Amino acid sequence: MKAYIQIIKNYEINYGTTLTSDQLIKKINNMKSRLKTKTDINRTGNKKIVLKDWEIKLKVIIDGDRNPSLNKIPGSGLPPNPVPSGSPLHDIPSKKCKTVPKKLAASRQSLTAHTSSFTEATSTYETEETKNLSLPELQRLVLLKQLKVLTLKEEKYTSQLKDK
Repeated sequence: MKAYIQIIKNYEINYGTTLTSDQLIKKINNMKSRLKTKTDINRTGNKKIVLKDWEIKLKVIIDGDRNPSLNKIPGSGLPPNPVPSGSPLHDIPSKKCKTVPKKLAASRQSLTAHTSSFTEATSTYETEETKNLSLPELQRLVLLKQLKVLTLKEEKYTSQLKDK
């Protein structure tokens, strides 16, 4: 509250008009929203952003020296602890679990690197027919195959209905 009173006194000295605390809060919120829209990457894209002195100071105050979204949960950046082999949970055999082929099993490296997982997935399912197709041609091919499957299912169901 002392800060509000000090700012209101300074504003009155500099501009000659009095402010209420509600007016001051509104002015500060307007400044924050203007700064956020001015520095929003989705709106500005690759344009160079030139900030005024007060905008730079306010941005430093708002952002601080750390990213709060990463620091909200203590230890959120740490990986979970694996279950030690010898614990009761580790030794229980799973009946419903199926093993995944080595080709499709994800390693730690493929989880961290998007490109390697992408190349592994494409090499697994890519054929000579699909390698040289452009994106629209590939989409058309997929749609045609889906249409073929649907027509075969429809024929199967109609033949089953006729037999009954």
